[in-house]
Amino acid sequence: MRAALASFQSTAPAIARATESAENRERLRSLGYAGGRASPLPTHYTAADDPKRLIALDTELQEIVGRYLSGDA
Repeated sequence: MRAALASFQSTAPAIARATESAENRERLRSLGYAGGRASPLPTHYTAADDPKRLIALDTELQEIVGRYLSGDA
């Protein structure tokens, strides 16, 4: 697998970084494609960050979508 990936990567053309004009950057920013710096990662996590807390919400959303798709809206 590594050999196959290495040969694939070695034949890929190099991609040069492009510099966007100020106008293009502003257009991309207005569309939400470009922005400022990302917010810093948290230094610690709490129980509120546990994704298991969202299981009930996900289940409810899946049920709603299923009912909508079956015509029971």
